[in-house]
Amino acid sequence: MAANIRKLAYFLTGLFIILIIYLFYLNFWQGPVLANHPYNKRAVALEAKIQRGTIYDCHGVVLAKTVAQGGLKKRIYPQGEDFAPLIGFVSLRYGHTGLESVYNQELLGISKVSKLKNFINRLARRPQTGNDLILTLDANLQHLARQLLNNQRGAIVALDPKTGAVLALASAPGYDPNTIDRLVNLGPGKKITEFDLLKKDPAAPFLNRATQGVYPPGSIFKIITLAGALTYIPEVTHGTYNMSLIHISEPTRPRLISYAVFCLKKK
Repeated sequence: MAANIRKLAYFLTGLFIILIIYLFYLNFWQGPVLANHPYNKRAVALEAKIQRGTIYDCHGVVLAKTVAQGGLKKRIYPQGEDFAPLIGFVSLRYGHTGLESVYNQELLGISKVSKLKNFINRLARRPQTGNDLILTLDANLQHLARQLLNNQRGAIVALDPKTGAVLALASAPGYDPNTIDRLVNLGPGKKITEFDLLKKDPAAPFLNRATQGVYPPGSIFKIITLAGALTYIPEVTHGTYNMSLIHISEPTRPRLISYAVFCLKKK
């Protein structure tokens, strides 16, 4: 009898230890992931209580903000499709995507760095507000990039060569994040949300082609080959080079066409 009780005690102790390890794993390892999960109902409840932070471009142009409509808070995107694949959206039905998801805790003001501010707000009985997010993106350049893409599949990225700051990061085709939850009438008795309609679009408007698309590097890779030449062939800086391409208008008679001459000598 005593042996059976001892075995049961060992078994229950083992289960208790496993439970403690699992709780530790959930709280300290998976905690931040679960707290920021778009389908976390506690996060959705926080959205109703907290004024979500505003997202700005580098010149202070509003890219995303929260407004009150009929007693409810609604996230609006004044720039429409220009930033949609990058910034994403916030929806009570579909959660959040893009930068809205990546910086969700900061925008809600529930990250670790906001604890002191929230504590002071509670003491002062002030409403809790999220933190604003300022991007290096330029709304004018972003709009121009979107225009150049002309809604064709592709991406344009513009960087500041001195700092590496991202000035434009456009992807097309896009979507309007303001209408994600809107119902679309497909016929008698057939209604579907804009989100579900976009998910079925073969052009994949939710895909951020600037960061998620897979493309050959093209001429950008010449920087790598040039760096290799400068490293392992020092005398490469002493010559002048003729950049040519092979033009094949007739398979049996290819022609070599010169289109640029360059040198690496310091002036």
